[in-house]
Amino acid sequence: MATTHQSGFTGSLTFVAGPSSLVSSIAPLTLQKWSLAQETGVVSAFAKGDTWKTKFPTVNRWSADVECLVSDGVTPATQLITGQTITTAKFILNGTAAVPTDYLQGNGKITSLVVDDPLDGPVVARIKILGDGILTPVTA
Repeated sequence: MATTHQSGFTGSLTFVAGPSSLVSSIAPLTLQKWSLAQETGVVSAFAKGDTWKTKFPTVNRWSADVECLVSDGVTPATQLITGQTITTAKFILNGTAAVPTDYLQGNGKITSLVVDDPLDGPVVARIKILGDGILTPVTA
């Protein structure tokens, strides 16, 4: 089945603590672009005489790649670090960042951070997040 594209998806990240109890002054960051992957492991089983395997889901996991603008006066190298905990990641499917109606929400860790500081544009942070627990669908 083909996947359709709906423009206007937004989201936010709230950073609270990292490995050294870092409290970030950039909470929340508004996501400019994001992609989210949800996966599950499976176990295959079959009984004597079966001609088809049956699949059973096991452990779920999620990860995300996000791109966000860094506000003026923020130094990403000291306020965003790998290993830092993200206490709330919201991937908004419907609504706005101020009033989300349908979104996916979870906690995670920053596993990769790339900061671009061009001469003629805004500072952009590209962050890879590895989910830490469940990714919950929320309908407001």
